[in-house]
Amino acid sequence: MSTVKKPTHELIYSFKFGQNVVEEFTERYARGTDFLVKMSGTSHEKLCRYLILCVCSRNQVQWEAMKRMIKLCERESFTQYRSIPLEQRRKYLSIVKYNAQDQALSEIEARRRVLDTHSGQSVLF
Repeated sequence: MSTVKKPTHELIYSFKFGQNVVEEFTERYARGTDFLVKMSGTSHEKLCRYLILCVCSRNQVQWEAMKRMIKLCERESFTQYRSIPLEQRRKYLSIVKYNAQDQALSEIEARRRVLDTHSGQSVLF
């Protein structure tokens, strides 16, 4: 991943930290990462750069959604999608990504509610 350029805008976490997190994740889920790259028609470097920016900018919803998508892709085979035109595959992925974001957001909110309840703060007031 040394070919990934550092972003020009300010990040919350260091680029190196984000790069290490993403590298470890994409190595662990290499099959899912490769599948997502093939489905989307993008490069591995562009996908990793996007993931690094999600981590470094603390965009937890996007990071959780992308992790969920890659983990789901671990179980898929590209051969059944090969004949589908790239534009249709991208539309399909945008729907999957939207659903993953929605689910990630729901889980994050649920965790916050639990933390607020345990700390004695009321979420409603």
